[in-house]
Amino acid sequence: MEIDHRRRPALPYRRPVICYRPRDDRRPHPQLPPRLSDLAIFRGRSADLQPTKGFARYQLPTTLFTDYAEKQRLVKVPTGTRIVLTGDGLSQFPDGTMLVKTFFYWNDRRDTSLGRRIIETRILLRSGEDWLAGTYLWNPEQTEALLTASGPRMAVSWIDGNGQSRNIRYQVPSARQCASCHRSGKEIVPIGFKARNLNIGVTLPATTSGTISPTISPTTSGTTSGTTSGTPNAATINQLRHLYSLGIIAAIDPSSLSRLPAWDDNTYTLEKRARAYLEMNCAHCHNADGFCARSNFRPSYENSLNETKIAAKKKRSSISCDPAGCRCWEQPSSTTKACNSSKHILKR
Repeated sequence: MEIDHRRRPALPYRRPVICYRPRDDRRPHPQLPPRLSDLAIFRGRSADLQPTKGFARYQLPTTLFTDYAEKQRLVKVPTGTRIVLTGDGLSQFPDGTMLVKTFFYWNDRRDTSLGRRIIETRILLRSGEDWLAGTYLWNPEQTEALLTASGPRMAVSWIDGNGQSRNIRYQVPSARQCASCHRSGKEIVPIGFKARNLNIGVTLPATTSGTISPTISPTTSGTTSGTTSGTPNAATINQLRHLYSLGIIAAIDPSSLSRLPAWDDNTYTLEKRARAYLEMNCAHCHNADGFCARSNFRPSYENSLNETKIAAKKKRSSISCDPAGCRCWEQPSSTTKACNSSKHILKR
């Protein structure tokens, strides 16, 4: 494995460590720091996950399923810059944009005051024309997270909202697994930060300024604004308008944009809810530039039902996916064909 020692633009931390080059996940590239604290994302006690100034929380109506984990999403752009949202396509991100996603479990989902266990924080950092990607694994003391490339499995236990004890082996993605899901051609790109995914109503305290409240929650309406019924000192606002007010995105008219349904929102048809789930859990790999490019399954939400090939596959084969290894396959016959990776097999 060859190390690339060429100089890169200075970044806001000291010691570099090896992570994977976005344009080619086989060549390591010294950029991201070894400790999450070097990125100055959280203030005060790290385990409280209170973002520092400049970071804004955001929500998605339908999300990637990750072993029942809770997630905190943050975005930050350099002062004086904004993200330009481009319809249903990938947004235009200024150099220095940082996307942060932290995965955790409440000890008891019925009572969040009993604390939580933070598992990992994933980082995407825009550097020139590339995205630097890294996964930070939190220590048992919940005081620090260290950059990892190995993708370990971890035993996790918690009590769910119904009072049932749950036990799983949580899979932290390896550097190569991160690259496979975020792959678009030879690039690494963000997945969820698109206009239609952000075009929802969010609830936040009426007095909030500077950052979204820690209690932000999505609503079924994407355009309402005003006091939220039954919630004292709270207001509902379109998330795109809110992110604009925080200086995160450029001006945009939410009414001119489509909206991704929430998978559990019964005001949408079952088909639209299922299509939204497939968009967020499958479409980033199953597209012409993705990891599963050789498959003809195309579940992107903007495609017609016929273009997705869902109906055709229902008639002739089953589709299954192992999220831990990102292995998808169809099983109508014994003919086997490799799909972009020795670990990714299509059986046709």
